[in-house]
Amino acid sequence: MEEKNLFDFTANQEFDLNAEYDALFHGEEYKQNNPNEAKLKDAESIIAEFGSLYLENTSLTNYESAYNNLNEFLTRFRTDSDEVKNMTESDRTKLFAYGKELFSNYNAKYSSICFNFELSRKEWHYIDHTLTNKLSYNGQEIFNYWELYTKFIEPTNEIFKNLPKSIESFTPICSIQSLVLLYHLLMKHEEKGGSDSFTYFRTVLAEIGKMTKLFNAYGVILERVTNQFQNWVNSLNAMDGYNSDDRIKEENVEEKVTE
Repeated sequence: MEEKNLFDFTANQEFDLNAEYDALFHGEEYKQNNPNEAKLKDAESIIAEFGSLYLENTSLTNYESAYNNLNEFLTRFRTDSDEVKNMTESDRTKLFAYGKELFSNYNAKYSSICFNFELSRKEWHYIDHTLTNKLSYNGQEIFNYWELYTKFIEPTNEIFKNLPKSIESFTPICSIQSLVLLYHLLMKHEEKGGSDSFTYFRTVLAEIGKMTKLFNAYGVILERVTNQFQNWVNSLNAMDGYNSDDRIKEENVEEKVTE
């Protein structure tokens, strides 16, 4: 861990709070080494590079709509705004509950992001043949295979069967859950270098890796939004003498009564 340059209070020197704070928290060196900022910039770079290539349009539209809606809500109902300050405690509790639903919706849309998985005919045949005919599965893995089969392999095979012979490649839609299962199962497999099968194996895994990397980049955005939302909740709670645990316990009680 890099040692920070802190003021020496034992020395006979004047302590300038503003100057020392700025040097510690806002200097160029700190900005360059701030892992959160670096992580966010990396995520934005990955999204800019791969987003238009891999993201399925409908799920992306739903995600962006939920993201923008949550951000507009947090902007409109800032806890330092007169509108929120002048609310009754009861109305702020309702505001909290509504904000929680918006955040849950955004989180769900993030989890539902899907990908355009472009495959050649031979690449798809390789995936289907490897998973169905070449790999062996233990008790747990057979359930993973069956989930992947029903959600991705079977519907993709239906597309493939109806594909005109002149079409060399096609683009099935794949959820992140199916991508993870596909990666997990294919990683059990082995191929010797130099063959066509090895090329298909390498290409498919590389594509899965890029799409997973893209999903994780959106996860960094989710992490940032989660922090923003939690800060909003904490500020809202402080206005009425709650802490987060109190508010959560109260919400759980109300949900049980409703049930």
